Amino acid sequence: MSSGRRWKAACVIGFAAAYGLYCVARMPPGPVTAPDSYGYLAYAPIHLLGYVSFLRVVGANGAMVAQPILYATALAWLGVETLRLTSSVTFSAAVVVAATLIPGLRTYHYSILTESLFMSCVLAFLASVFGFVRAPSARRVALVCAVASLTAIIRLPGLGLFIAVFAMLLMSWRCAGVSRTEFVVAALVPVVLILGGERLAAKVIHGDRLTSLLGRHVYAKAALIEAAAPQAPSAKPEQERLEEALETRYAPIRRLLAQAPPEIRAVLSVYYETCLNTVCVPEIGTYDATVASKAVNDALDRAGRRRLARSPWGYAELTARNYRSLWTAFRISDPALVPALKAFIDAHRPLPFEQLVLRVSPHDPIDFQVSASARFLQPTVTVAGWATGCLALLCLLAALARRALPLPLMTAGLASLAAHGILLLYAMFGVGTGRYMLGVWPSVTTAALFGIWWVRCHCSTLDTTGVRVLSTSFQKFVHVFSTCTDADDIGPRASRAE
Repeated sequence: MSSGRRWKAACVIGFAAAYGLYCVARMPPGPVTAPDSYGYLAYAPIHLLGYVSFLRVVGANGAMVAQPILYATALAWLGVETLRLTSSVTFSAAVVVAATLIPGLRTYHYSILTESLFMSCVLAFLASVFGFVRAPSARRVALVCAVASLTAIIRLPGLGLFIAVFAMLLMSWRCAGVSRTEFVVAALVPVVLILGGERLAAKVIHGDRLTSLLGRHVYAKAALIEAAAPQAPSAKPEQERLEEALETRYAPIRRLLAQAPPEIRAVLSVYYETCLNTVCVPEIGTYDATVASKAVNDALDRAGRRRLARSPWGYAELTARNYRSLWTAFRISDPALVPALKAFIDAHRPLPFEQLVLRVSPHDPIDFQVSASARFLQPTVTVAGWATGCLALLCLLAALARRALPLPLMTAGLASLAAHGILLLYAMFGVGTGRYMLGVWPSVTTAALFGIWWVRCHCSTLDTTGVRVLSTSFQKFVHVFSTCTDADDIGPRASRAE
């Protein structure tokens, strides 16, 4: 590496290191905790092993130091890979700095929660992807899949990163210089070792107590959708009681949401789904996720699945509502919405489960804090959502056609797919709360910056190159699914490079 390149890399790494040192210097006396924190520290069988094992190694106080340092390290890696792609120290520094401009980010670095480590893994994933895009090889495929797998054992929605992996491999299928077998083996080995190893280790450690959060999430979603009554009651008394509760106890929530305008319904739906994951369900009865036993979680899962199966369209509608909510995190403090939200709530009090959902007494006023900045922040997030959504769709179409996009556009599309893939799993199996958006925001800013870079570098051919690639990809997509041909018809077979 020449002295000029070393100087540029040192500048980019310096920005990341400065952020890490600043976080460590401003560290509070003790870690920030939440109800979930105690389950992580106690190695609870309801959590994946990734984060709890990390805490077992570094401890609660050590996490306050390790988390910002790991984030800064991942930032430096991403910055260096960006520099290798673009040769621009200014652009690379912008990618690094943009990933630090997240409200409350430092608080999460000091918290016993998965956010900080998850974001570090997402940044590392993007860096490994950019390395592969720059110089495809089987070794880099293995690295990408290993990082994606590590992300998924910290938070399960990290599995959404494999959508980007799938697209990355298909777009590089013919130019990677390796055979298909090498590609597939390199991708599968780390996945099997890390994901399979985590489940095997969890079974060995927890035995019959091993459970997950999925049951309560499924049950909460089932409580929010209308569905036909079951044709026959469950043979298990506990499951029958849970199904009866879905029909009757939570019906007032569904009636309230049906009366609300769409924007207000989205806000109230997040509040109610959050509560239905915790204290609104007597069988759970607490905010501590570690309390409910495996038997309770399994019963919640069975009852919820039976109801969701009777109303697939209702589940799809709720997923879409959650997905939109993830991109409207600032709406709850938007001056344009808060008055209407408050008026609706006041007109319908007492709300179902009001004391549990909003944590107020029956005669207490309900108010929401208004932020003038939300009027400008929310449109920015919305535009970013649509822009990255279009980039992700273009990337998917190009992948299905096995067409390589221009380098800046490919990186922007893959970063967009990573963000939207994770958020899709959150919407399907979690709650549409803005907290989850924080975990993918570095990916969103990186995708947006690479999209701007592509426009800047290719503005003279923007109207032809991008449209031509999109048109070709869409025609291939339609051809495959209209003729129902074999998967190999998607594109010509790759020939091994000599």
